[in-house]
Amino acid sequence: MKTYRNGMLLILIALTVSCFPMRGLIKTDSSAKNEIIITKELKKLLAENPKPKLVVRVPNPPANVTEADKFNVYVNIVEKTFIQRGFTLRDRALLENILKAGTSDYRTIGEKIDTDIIIDILSLKFDLPNKVTTFFNKTRNKQDKFLAENMYVDCRTAQLECRLTIVQKGQLGGMFTFFLSPCDFSGIEFILSPNKDSLFWPGGQQSAKSLLVPIDTDEERSVVTKAMTNLLIDQLLGGIEKDFARARDLYISKQYPQAFEILSELIKKDPNNFRYYVFTGAILAKQREFEKAAFELDKALMNATTPLEKAAVYYAYAIYHALKNEKEMAFSYLKKSFEGGMTNFQYVRTDEDLSSIKNSPEFERLLREYEKKLKN
Repeated sequence: MKTYRNGMLLILIALTVSCFPMRGLIKTDSSAKNEIIITKELKKLLAENPKPKLVVRVPNPPANVTEADKFNVYVNIVEKTFIQRGFTLRDRALLENILKAGTSDYRTIGEKIDTDIIIDILSLKFDLPNKVTTFFNKTRNKQDKFLAENMYVDCRTAQLECRLTIVQKGQLGGMFTFFLSPCDFSGIEFILSPNKDSLFWPGGQQSAKSLLVPIDTDEERSVVTKAMTNLLIDQLLGGIEKDFARARDLYISKQYPQAFEILSELIKKDPNNFRYYVFTGAILAKQREFEKAAFELDKALMNATTPLEKAAVYYAYAIYHALKNEKEMAFSYLKKSFEGGMTNFQYVRTDEDLSSIKNSPEFERLLREYEKKLKN
């Protein structure tokens, strides 16, 4: 009888769960598709000079003038990111003029513009389709997959392909292809209907067979371009970005001391990276060391350069004040983060660090206000 009752209880639980929507989490790893080729000569150069002088070049720019202008904006972001990370960059217009004048000898080019490496951007693409059919079922706490063939979450992907040439030797130094998706970071949460035949975003009303996570705005593409450039820089610096990914994963799994230790070392290697200060500040806030946390977040804001980077810092400030139960300040910074371009509203709704303000009517009102602005 005991076994029977336990069996009936399990059946009842299963039936109860099946009557309610389930929460799913999509988290991808686009880096699995990356292609990295680094020659021994380039490794030797980087060992002797970790931050060589560089010049960026676009050998095949878009033929359409409008598209060429847009592409140039993203190339400027590549250059700016290298400068922010402490590299010396030479004028690419000067390189183009030298090449147009008929100079093809790399040593001569190197002498004229004083550079060590030429980075040719061969391809930069956005919003590539990437249908994901597996997910983590948060309701049942297990990996799961969509049952219907036409159900998926399209986590759009960006691609950067570039070639590095060692100027002094006139040799190929490396070939790099990087892929990146918004779903690679903290994960994208969605709702699955009770009968598993439709999907919708948390807080959304319209259901569909598939959901889209695009990279279609100028701001999103700028952020992704910078992130992929940082992946290239990581290869040149010897894996610093992998260390940050490990620290981020430790943070997500609440292993704060281990994450803090890695972040401290990263700051020594790359003291201008705002992300390291954001996570360090968040860890200190969670450990109730609010004075130290505020100091780290202030440094994060000083090193954030784009509106979206500053929005990320403002979001961290919102968490900081929410953890202190300073609700008015938390809402103020949450609003600033939305105004700066923070649009991952489904993540905000599920962020446990904002628990102290979630029950307030202002929380959902603010989210719906900016969701509406985004749609318009």
